[in-house]
Amino acid sequence: MPRIDRPPKGQNPWGGKREGAGRPPGPNGRGAAFKHLRELARSYTEEAVLTIVNIMRKSEDGWLCLACATAILDRAFGKPREGHVVELEDDLTREYPSFVDIEAKLIARGLPIDHLRAASKS
Repeated sequence: MPRIDRPPKGQNPWGGKREGAGRPPGPNGRGAAFKHLRELARSYTEEAVLTIVNIMRKSEDGWLCLACATAILDRAFGKPREGHVVELEDDLTREYPSFVDIEAKLIARGLPIDHLRAASKS
């Protein structure tokens, strides 16, 4: 049975993360090689955008032109958010049944309506 007065081996006695916990640096986004590759790719940004513009202007394929234009706009302004259209019925123009219509339906079903008449008068 472990001792209660001190934390297990490798655990911080004051809580929080353990020393050495988490992913080690490497090609997953924190390593020096990845940073170098990202900087190299960023150095070609202007040339890449100009290439997309050139393809957009010279291509006879409409879908390719559209894809290039979309890529340029997405990089310049970000991708548009997906919107949702909700159609609601206007409650002000909706026709509601009258009290007489409701009484008629209840009588047709054979339900007693005496208590409804008493409630509507008070």
